[in-house]
Amino acid sequence: MILLWLGLAFTLLTAGGAVALMVWHAMAVRVAHKAVPGRACLILPLAAPEIPTALFEALARQSLRPARLILAIEAEETAFAEALRLATADLPFPVSFALAPPAQRCSQKCANLIAAFALVTPEDEAIVMIDGDILPQPWWLSSLASPIFAGSHDMVNGYRWQEPEGGGAMAQAVAWLERSFAQLPNRQWAGVLWGGSLAFSPEALRRLDLPTRLATAFSDDLTIADAARALRLKLLCRRALLLPTRLGEGAWRFMRRQMAILRLHQPGHYRLAVAWLLADGLGWLAILALLSHSTIAWVALGLLYAGRLLRWALAQRLARIIGVPDTASNRLGQLLPVLAAPLMPWLWLALLLSARARGLMRWRHITYEIAGPAEVTVIERSSSRG
Repeated sequence: MILLWLGLAFTLLTAGGAVALMVWHAMAVRVAHKAVPGRACLILPLAAPEIPTALFEALARQSLRPARLILAIEAEETAFAEALRLATADLPFPVSFALAPPAQRCSQKCANLIAAFALVTPEDEAIVMIDGDILPQPWWLSSLASPIFAGSHDMVNGYRWQEPEGGGAMAQAVAWLERSFAQLPNRQWAGVLWGGSLAFSPEALRRLDLPTRLATAFSDDLTIADAARALRLKLLCRRALLLPTRLGEGAWRFMRRQMAILRLHQPGHYRLAVAWLLADGLGWLAILALLSHSTIAWVALGLLYAGRLLRWALAQRLARIIGVPDTASNRLGQLLPVLAAPLMPWLWLALLLSARARGLMRWRHITYEIAGPAEVTVIERSSSRG
């Protein structure tokens, strides 16, 4: 019986802590709409046949116009390069191409990035990595690059704001988890960076020596995070820099790969997450077991559901603040993880335990064998054109 009460207390306290952190985040979020001048060079790694037309349109609407855009692709993708030239012909800033050789000892994305970093020039005051599936708000680039221009930070990071439209129940569950992480007041403690919106100062880029570090890496962002932590670079994770990112039917596969990368680079955090989810899942079972003969358990259950409804409301408020309010279907869909609260820890636990850090992993058109964070071998390559 004592163990049941301990489980109830653990789940209630940790849920209360999560709500408190998200309330704190909601009170601190500010969107900086004023454009700050400076030269920002954007680097976008792409794989055929992906032509992110919506992203190009969003970049053209930035209050801080990019100084230039470098598209990093595989050298052999000549038809893809021509299609990209046509898609970017009307952009109000220069576009150049970095052509990468086929990767052998790193992920193709890392190979593409290495080729792009070779084109950075002394005139670039901020170097910004982005992903092709983001849809940045007009104030995004200025907000991301302004601390670099001011010299107050070495690196500035945003995070994805998942939009699970049309992805089903699993996409809604993954979006809930991702949004919960995005609402933490300070993500730096986790030692995680997101390469979809990451700005460097020229000096930070020089110190990181990314062409060397990425030459044997699978994950670009966590490899950079490890290096930045070792070099003690000054990093800023801006609370309002949350970029809408479409999350579709591959939500489980996407999160499984993310957890495998986390397990590979940060096994301590991975084990902590497993232990935490196991304790939380057992706590929910304890609460349900105590309902039959305890009023306190009913009160705890009510508080837990009230907390999750508050988290839902805070996420909806934040989405409006950053300019990407949910559709009616998504607002209702985000209530599914609220109602299924007792099942959610077990779902995430199954996800973590199914994520293998080593062995074969397929990413886009390439199969890799991963033996360690810097031990990657390309096993098979199919056509990236699909």
